[in-house]
Amino acid sequence: MRFKDWDNYLDDTLKYVKFFFDRGEIRKELNEHMEDMYEDMLESGISEEDAIRLVVEYMGDADEIGRALNREHKPWIGWLWVATRFVAVMLFIMVIGEAASFGISAAGFLFDDNEYASDGELVYEMDINESFRLDDDTVTLEELKYYDNGDMVVKYKRTRDFGSDAVDWSFGLHAASFTDENGTQFLGGGGYSRGSVLGDVGFLTINDFPYESDMLILDYNYNGRLMYAEIPVYKAKEAVK
Repeated sequence: MRFKDWDNYLDDTLKYVKFFFDRGEIRKELNEHMEDMYEDMLESGISEEDAIRLVVEYMGDADEIGRALNREHKPWIGWLWVATRFVAVMLFIMVIGEAASFGISAAGFLFDDNEYASDGELVYEMDINESFRLDDDTVTLEELKYYDNGDMVVKYKRTRDFGSDAVDWSFGLHAASFTDENGTQFLGGGGYSRGSVLGDVGFLTINDFPYESDMLILDYNYNGRLMYAEIPVYKAKEAVK
């Protein structure tokens, strides 16, 4: 499922990725994530027109996301990967080739930064460290940060079982999967994730989360894959008083 606004967003994002060999795979992953969000919104009763608009808004600023993706897909690393694969094929040493590819990808996954953050001032933060099993994957909600402009940023990781031969699937969190204890729906936000052979690291921003809310509730259901968590953000607020 494709829409003009989506293609424009993807074009604007990918123009920052200087290593062009990565652009096709990045475009595929971003588009699959957008399609997943679109289908979820339709199932939630959101109109097609609003769903198309909200999907683009959820993805976040194209310039910001594009620059972040370019930092993760540095050209010299990409060309090193191409050279390593070429040598591996020429020498028929597939084990060495796979190990080199795995090592480069794993380094990007394990590098732990938090560049996707709000423009507001940090009010409180807390560790979540709650994990869920989805097929051969483990999804972990790692931490959250709340800012004075109402942004709630949630960091998460998805790791795949080593050696798994299960069919890979697009994963991402979006604001529509979250409520507070009053049932408030959040239809504004954005996200960014980077992937590797080990899994994905992602940051989700939920806009306009009320400071007065005491719980952040995740209720995720995608094709029977379920996650539910009640995160007591009031504890983080009490800690900074």
